[in-house]
Amino acid sequence: MPILSVITINYNNCTGLQKTIDSVVKQTWRDFEWFLIDGGSSDGSEKIIEQYHDYFDYWCSETDKGVYDAMNKGIRHATGIYCLFLNSGDWLLNENVLKDVFSKEHSKDILVGWIERMKSGKRILDKGFNTENITIRHLLRNSLPHQATFIKRNLFDKYGLYDDTLKIVADWKFFVQCIIFHNATIENLCIPVTYYEGEGLSDHAENGGGIEWRRSLEEMIPQRIIDDFPLIMSLDDVKSLPFTSNLYRVLYRLTMWLKRRQW
Repeated sequence: MPILSVITINYNNCTGLQKTIDSVVKQTWRDFEWFLIDGGSSDGSEKIIEQYHDYFDYWCSETDKGVYDAMNKGIRHATGIYCLFLNSGDWLLNENVLKDVFSKEHSKDILVGWIERMKSGKRILDKGFNTENITIRHLLRNSLPHQATFIKRNLFDKYGLYDDTLKIVADWKFFVQCIIFHNATIENLCIPVTYYEGEGLSDHAENGGGIEWRRSLEEMIPQRIIDDFPLIMSLDDVKSLPFTSNLYRVLYRLTMWLKRRQW
């Protein structure tokens, strides 16, 4: 059994796919298997995949239902202790990244590294939450960077695969289920792992991410808890929610005023 299963999904991003493949091929640590799931690309991606097919333990190019359906295909083939979802356009930062991560044994369920990404035209190092005590308050504001997060394969056996009815927030939903409801353990690796070329979940809020986020919350969390979010969170927290509206902010101020009046 390998220590790691690397799962790469791609759809019509041959330029990004080449960067991803280059970064994995040159890794000095090799105790991993690698699965390439392509969604039936028509931009030349398949030629690149065929060129590197000897490096893949499995690959396919076929129509799927979206990002999370493709990721689930990779999970079903995975046999490693941990899974890393390194999708086309994201790449490992140097040839020793995996060696640095697995230079020691790990027992925690989720290992979280740092990502580099572009922000306001500048390349920055994003350290995420930078805490192992992740609470619902953290995950209401953001998610873990799946392209720099190593997830024990058995979590998917215990709690299910990604919800492929979602287009944007299924990985966030999975982290909430594992960490908040099932107390999955976390280790901060405190090293840069991946360059992330895409955008974060919050950037997609107005394009449906907020709707999915709220729907997922309502499925997972009792309404009586959701009703009290304005009471247990700060105004900055409320502003950061992807489904925040002006009405929600007004309700927050009103509930806080009523709470003070009760004292």
